[in-house]
Amino acid sequence: MWFDLVIGPDIVSKLKPYQRVSQWPGIQVLTHKNRMADNLMIMRSHFPDDYNFFPTTYNLPSEIMEYRKEFKKAQPETFIVKPTHDCQGRGIYLMNKFDDLKDPETLVVA
Repeated sequence: MWFDLVIGPDIVSKLKPYQRVSQWPGIQVLTHKNRMADNLMIMRSHFPDDYNFFPTTYNLPSEIMEYRKEFKKAQPETFIVKPTHDCQGRGIYLMNKFDDLKDPETLVVA
């Protein structure tokens, strides 16, 4: 069964053994970039040695001030900017100047 949205446990509990679904309850915690970034950053704060495999990540616009401060301090070569809910590479772009940030609405920047 293909679902564009998350399905409820009532549907999952009625599936036959041979049926599969494209979404399951709670998967948006991993599939939405902003929620995954939040969870990874929380885990990094508790286990820094185990969660050092990804760059510091900011959810915009809520963390725009922290991101601006880090951008000025680090002067990075490149940041990756991703829309939180798009898929298959849509909307992803690279930036190396803060002014290149297009629309700071619901973006994840690493």
